[in-house]
Amino acid sequence: MSKRKIVYICESLGGGVRKHLIDLLYNINLNKYDVHFIYGTDDRVDEVFLKEKINFQKSGIVFYQIKDLQRGIEIKKDFKSIISLVLLLKKIKPDLIHCHSSKAGAIGRLSAFLIGINNVYYTPHGYFFLNENMNKTKRYIFVWIEKILACLSKRNIHVSYGEEKKALDYHVLKKEKSTVIYNGINQISLSSNLEDMDKIIIGTIARVDHQKNPMKFVDIAEQMCLQNDNIEFWYIGDGEYYESVDKYIKSKFLEEKIKLLGFKSNATEYLSSFDIFLSTSYYEGMPYTLIESMSAGVPVVASNVTGNNEIVINGFNGFTFELDNINEAIEKMERIIKDNNLRKEISSNSIKTFQEKYSLDKMLSNYEDVYENN
Repeated sequence: MSKRKIVYICESLGGGVRKHLIDLLYNINLNKYDVHFIYGTDDRVDEVFLKEKINFQKSGIVFYQIKDLQRGIEIKKDFKSIISLVLLLKKIKPDLIHCHSSKAGAIGRLSAFLIGINNVYYTPHGYFFLNENMNKTKRYIFVWIEKILACLSKRNIHVSYGEEKKALDYHVLKKEKSTVIYNGINQISLSSNLEDMDKIIIGTIARVDHQKNPMKFVDIAEQMCLQNDNIEFWYIGDGEYYESVDKYIKSKFLEEKIKLLGFKSNATEYLSSFDIFLSTSYYEGMPYTLIESMSAGVPVVASNVTGNNEIVINGFNGFTFELDNINEAIEKMERIIKDNNLRKEISSNSIKTFQEKYSLDKMLSNYEDVYENN
């Protein structure tokens, strides 16, 4: 029996999208599938993926780079990307294409359409129009782009029911063309440090960019540090806002209290130092960092936005807060810090929630079912 050819296309290989694809590539059945992977510019590929790429190549996965495939809209480069991708797809002759993230979803689906490939799947990992701060005109344009492109997908694979609901509410696609598959990971086992360390560590692992809303993290940290000398805030990640955020922290002489630790290839290992995980994102698809925190029993306090509020059940396995209400976030974190029984209950419920919904085996099984039966 001949193997089916799968082509994965993604222009951005960092953070949660990178983790998602690494997990897929490490666990996909290579006896059943012949896997090809197309990616974009070097500045959208982090060192973790480049390191793992060597192992994937040894296992027989074939990689191709299209350097004109980038995040922003640039007509000339986008046109060149489509030409390059069309030529590659004609050469590979895939049985199935799976596009990841918005730009790859657009370029990939258009290219597949031009050469008559219909078996195309698309995982947005958080639609761009989910950003609550986007003006109506811009949202309208991006909704219509997704709506048109959805006609070229066999199915959109959403990473949360909240993401799917938004797509249905905006009439991006019909329910029968949507599937929800939660992100999944292997469980992380850590011990809490709240009773053992002199300092209480409230941290996050996120890009320092608009979506992750780093200045809200800093605003919360600044206010809590003024009230409690026993707290430190750690931000693990880099991105376009890193320098401006760093400059603000130093202008307030808070660099000993609010620590920008930069990109860490072993970021999840830092969860062992976190007593609370704080997310201030404007929007999410299904954030890996929250799943990782919950699997390890680290209490989560997260912005009440799509993606976050599907993982965190307020008061059960963590807390959510409204983004315009810093005091709500602070009050909920202080409750966790002061109430040892509450902290232990949240930690226990977090692990239970993870085991029921977010295992890696369940995610992989669901993807194979989609590939084989749709």
